[in-house]
Amino acid sequence: MPKGKKTNRSQAVRDLLTAKPEMTAKEVLAALADTGLKVTPNLVYFIKGKMKAKTQRRKRVVRAARAASANGDPVALIRDSKLWRAEPAGSTSCKSWSRRWRSEKSAQANR
Repeated sequence: MPKGKKTNRSQAVRDLLTAKPEMTAKEVLAALADTGLKVTPNLVYFIKGKMKAKTQRRKRVVRAARAASANGDPVALIRDSKLWRAEPAGSTSCKSWSRRWRSEKSAQANR
C-alpha cells in the first residue's frame, strides 16, 4: 500500500519564512507544529542563514558590477594619473587628487 506524499521540511520552512521573514525560530516551530511537521530549531536557523547569504551574495554582485562600470577604463585612469604627475608641482597635487579619488571610490563601493 503506497504511503502519502512526504513533505519537505526545509521547503516548508522556506515557504513560511518567505511569506513572513520577520518570524523568529520559535514562531516558525510553532506554526509548523500546528501543521504536523516536526522541525528542529537548528534547521530553522540553518535555512534562515542560507536565505540571508543568498541575498547578500546578490547585493555583492550588484555592488561589484556597479563599481566596475563606474571606474570605466582602468588603463585610461593610470594614464591620466601619470600625466598628472608629469605636470609642474604634480607631486603635491597628485597626492590630494589620489586621496580624493580613493574616498570617492570607497563611497561608491559602500552604496
